Amino acid sequence: MGENMRQYHLAPKLSALVVLAQFTFFLASWWLIAHHTKQTVATIIETQGKDAMNRILDTVPAAIVNDDSISIQVILNKTTQNPFLHSAAYFDSDNILRAKSTGEKNVISAPAIFSRQVQVQGNPLGRVEVTIDKKKIQSTLGDISTDWIFLWFIYSALTTYLCFNFLSNLENRAFKLVAKLPGKNPNESNGFECLEEKLQPLLELSQNNYESYHNFHYCSLITGSLVNREELKDRLNEESLEKLLNRLDSCVRATAKLYGGQRVEGDESTLHLCMRSNDCSKQHLLVCLMLTYSLQQLVKQLSSRFTIKIEMKWILLGKKIASRPIFSFHEDMAQLKKSSLDQAAKLANEMIAIQTSEFSIDELSTIARFNHFEENYFLLNAFPIERQELLNRQIAHLYHACFGDEINFPSTRVPQDSSMRCNEL
Repeated sequence: MGENMRQYHLAPKLSALVVLAQFTFFLASWWLIAHHTKQTVATIIETQGKDAMNRILDTVPAAIVNDDSISIQVILNKTTQNPFLHSAAYFDSDNILRAKSTGEKNVISAPAIFSRQVQVQGNPLGRVEVTIDKKKIQSTLGDISTDWIFLWFIYSALTTYLCFNFLSNLENRAFKLVAKLPGKNPNESNGFECLEEKLQPLLELSQNNYESYHNFHYCSLITGSLVNREELKDRLNEESLEKLLNRLDSCVRATAKLYGGQRVEGDESTLHLCMRSNDCSKQHLLVCLMLTYSLQQLVKQLSSRFTIKIEMKWILLGKKIASRPIFSFHEDMAQLKKSSLDQAAKLANEMIAIQTSEFSIDELSTIARFNHFEENYFLLNAFPIERQELLNRQIAHLYHACFGDEINFPSTRVPQDSSMRCNEL
């Protein structure tokens, strides 16, 4: 990368912003200092004037009554020993100056004069006047302001230098990193813009690799809950129950193989099947519903064949999950299983429910008829006639594969038991 690209534009700009922020802070703080200094000066002048006047009035009246001019002068001299007091004077009742003490001979430009009458038992004896040098008080407090300006200047210069130096080094490192990255060097004067432009293709590639690695897809979980498991245990001996469950398992395997489902681990009263797709489409949901309905009908035929009632309810729900890492897949599947069991507990026996937020009940009417159950939950009512006939042929094929017999049942609607239960709900 050429040296013309190493004219760092970011460091001067940010350093200028730092200086501007510090100057703004200086103006605000200077206004506050000036405001409080003015108030402090006024308070000091008032306090000094009152204190000096009180000290004079405590001792001068007795000296005036005794016509002791020396004592009066001594009192005034002690008063002007205060560096802020310029002069103190005594005037008689005819306003004639009788005594005066001056701390400094220089003429002051900003005097603050305090004057008070001297009385003894209500008789006026004259007045006392005290002059305070306001400039001296202001200059004393002004030293604080001067110190503040000096400290502010040192702090601002130091922070600006450090900011400029840090950003220059940071941008220099960005340029060096850009030079090491593959690809053509962009014609940018800002090191971070160069780095961003060089990294953009790599980030896009990384995102594509991430999605490819995790292999996100939509997974639908079909859950069948065996309601009367305990009743079957009581009515059947161990051998008969095992035979019944094995036949049920063969029905599940055959149906999953026909529709492309995958068996997922469940428990002794629950079976789970997983159907995957790139996204949640109505075609995907239709295949899942056909699988579920086929299983429901096979369970009914199995119940009739063994002359024992098998009560099951079915629910279909899904979400987009990642196949890898494997622990993430199992966590998502565990959440789906828990949600399916929670919702299955609300269903009546032999019902088929579907949960989806992607489609409304009107949009789903193109694949089957549904009844509303809860928000985003619908109960299967019936399939269209043509699809029902296709389902019947597929169920007959599955029945023959599982039991070796032929099966005949109505071809225009869902069997009456399930439909009646759905309509009643």
